Amino acid sequence: MSKRSVQTVILLVDNEFGVLTRVTALVRREGWNIKSLVVAETMNEAVSRLTISVECINSTLPHVLERLERLACVRSIAVFSADTHFSRELVMMTVEGSGAPQAGQAAAAAGARVLESAPGSITLEFTGAPEQAENLVSELKLFGSVNVARSGIVTLERPQKEAANEEAG
Repeated sequence: MSKRSVQTVILLVDNEFGVLTRVTALVRREGWNIKSLVVAETMNEAVSRLTISVECINSTLPHVLERLERLACVRSIAVFSADTHFSRELVMMTVEGSGAPQAGQAAAAAGARVLESAPGSITLEFTGAPEQAENLVSELKLFGSVNVARSGIVTLERPQKEAANEEAG
């Protein structure tokens, strides 16, 4: 049986009508489950960055990347790697119940920020690595009912170290 995993693929695409449909239709045809999808313009308004986290069979990844590259609207493709990219996710959560104050303390210890607090509820904002966000949401479920809104994973390529810096070291 082939192993399934979550992969994050970053595409630079033409910012035009129908691009998202073409890309997601290809992903859907391969039977991949889209876990998160984030699209936004880049500094060049003619280009958008499309970040897709998909649950897929590892053996199909190269084939699908090749098919995505053939789409005329795709300018470049990268597969997320912690060595070459940063990744973050924004999570907003409301915890309701008698444990809301304790949830706020636990969330603050994890780096979350309180957006609003009321008797019996607290609304929080957290930005961090996707794994950290997942851990925080799981932890907060211990304190009461949790309503969660997530942005999806966003990535940015790490700056490459200059050859001169490496030679000096």
